[in-house]
Amino acid sequence: SLRENVLFYVTAFFCLVAVFSLFIFLFLVPFFIEPALATIYMEFDPEPVICETTEASFHRGLSNCQWSSCREGCTKEVYECWHIRVRYRSPVPKEGAYALADEGGEGLHVHEARLQPNVKGCGYPPDVECNNTFASAYGILGANFSCYYSLIDPTLAITQLNIAKVRAELIYCLTIPIILFVISVVYL
Repeated sequence: SLRENVLFYVTAFFCLVAVFSLFIFLFLVPFFIEPALATIYMEFDPEPVICETTEASFHRGLSNCQWSSCREGCTKEVYECWHIRVRYRSPVPKEGAYALADEGGEGLHVHEARLQPNVKGCGYPPDVECNNTFASAYGILGANFSCYYSLIDPTLAITQLNIAKVRAELIYCLTIPIILFVISVVYL
């Protein structure tokens, strides 16, 4: 009958919604949720500082790439990498920093940090293009640019920070799949 057919298709629809929302949630964890949580946890100063590139070197080999300033793809092994280090000044005294005495920067401390486009140091084109854009823009010795430093780990500086966008993505990535899954399970 028509009622049984409608009931069958609605039930099949909600089964598919439950399965797809679960898979979407699992897909979002490594690509959006975990990086967003790491960004929030690292407590980046929302006011940018001026960073100066002090080291920029290209390395090959898995043993030489224990860390990478930028890599395309967060899940693959890194066999070629850039190590870009910067120096920045902040009012936050941390271990390894030294105070400015002669520049009239009262209360400022100099920090050395590794530079990354985001907390994970990875991304996907067109947002993050490591070899074409990131390395050519920030891998020049003496280059000055705006960056954001972590209050938790002052040896980490990132080039881009939009904390409102990070929080919004986290909320969307958590709520939408979970709500769809709960609605499907309640119906079933």
